[in-house]
Amino acid sequence: MLELMAGHPIPLYCAGIKELESYLSNGIEGTTMTDKTTGYSRALPVIAGLLFAFSGATSATLVQVDFAGTVTMADAGNAFGLSVGDSVTGATTFNSALLTGTGFEVLGLGTEGEGFSGSLTMNMGLITYFESEDVDFVDDIFPELYFSDGILTGFNLLVEGKPNPGEAFGVFEAGWDYYIGDDFLATGVWDTFSAPRAIAVPEPSILALLVMGGLGLLGWRKKAA
Repeated sequence: MLELMAGHPIPLYCAGIKELESYLSNGIEGTTMTDKTTGYSRALPVIAGLLFAFSGATSATLVQVDFAGTVTMADAGNAFGLSVGDSVTGATTFNSALLTGTGFEVLGLGTEGEGFSGSLTMNMGLITYFESEDVDFVDDIFPELYFSDGILTGFNLLVEGKPNPGEAFGVFEAGWDYYIGDDFLATGVWDTFSAPRAIAVPEPSILALLVMGGLGLLGWRKKAA
């Protein structure tokens, strides 16, 4: 799977992705030319769906913003391995074309959010959090990115049960807390945000070559087997 950032997969918007994965893994069934032609014709709609989905992504203005923060309170032996004064980092990607650049704006990264194609990573010492771990990621808009006049200023993220059962990590605006019940194990703020920088996205023509090349290997793999 393509990756936008280290360890973070890009969502693939294609209903037939599993069918294509099956083709690429197992080859086109059949021994006669007619069988294989039929198999290829079945795969073509899946390929078309992939290229259509990715062509939408390439038209987006994807940018990345890196951010950093400081630990303001930390219990000894916390799972993050952090102490007061330590630095924490993160990064987010989003489609800047979804913003007007005027006033306060919110961009949701959840499956129902306008910014679903984006990502969010927070590196909290020994633990890393991702947008898909938000308790309301599926069928909702969370987590959220907050902007003021087009500039990223904060977040709304809640992850529960990580790194340990009963523990939670919450971020609201520029502040973050790691806690269990009413006991705070570590707290801090996000206080530095980089300027947005453009992210390179594969062109549709390149994706077409990659997919067609993969299909070209199907017959060879089947024959070799």
